[in-house]
Amino acid sequence: MLTWNEPNCLRCENGAGNCMFKSETGLDVGCSVGITNGLSRHAKYGIMFGAGIPVLFIVGLVIYLRNKVEEDYNNRHPNQPELLSTTPRLDASVKGLDGQTIEAYPVTLLGESRRLPRPNDNTCPICLSEYQAKEMIRTIPDCEHYFHAVCIDEWLKLNAACPLCRNTPQTLAPIVSSSS
Repeated sequence: MLTWNEPNCLRCENGAGNCMFKSETGLDVGCSVGITNGLSRHAKYGIMFGAGIPVLFIVGLVIYLRNKVEEDYNNRHPNQPELLSTTPRLDASVKGLDGQTIEAYPVTLLGESRRLPRPNDNTCPICLSEYQAKEMIRTIPDCEHYFHAVCIDEWLKLNAACPLCRNTPQTLAPIVSSSS
């Protein structure tokens, strides 16, 4: 069984020091206090808790009082938007067209040949489906973009602008035609 009395590291470490060699070449061991200002570990914990708890209390009190002031302001000014609201508000009303105006837009019954004014545009830009024979195609008069009648009717109920060019048509010409 090995026992020794030197170095007495327990007393050094309780005093917040480090038990270590005094030099890099010798075997002499001693206690190095380092940058501890001589405070023991228990004293350091006491300072941390003694200063930390009041700081946390003050932060909590500030948050509580801030919420109370905001609540009081909102109760006194119910029609005003909240001061710190980060969610977007949808105050703007949707501007679509009425059914009569939509029905006034030209409609074409697509024939078996499925010939369209612009041959490269063979899909509806709204639903991305190809146009088929005997489908109703509605055209927006000013820009002459066309869509499935069902698709564009739903769009125009919510928004008066063309979904492709975003222009709002100025004229309405009720035309019903059929292509061969």
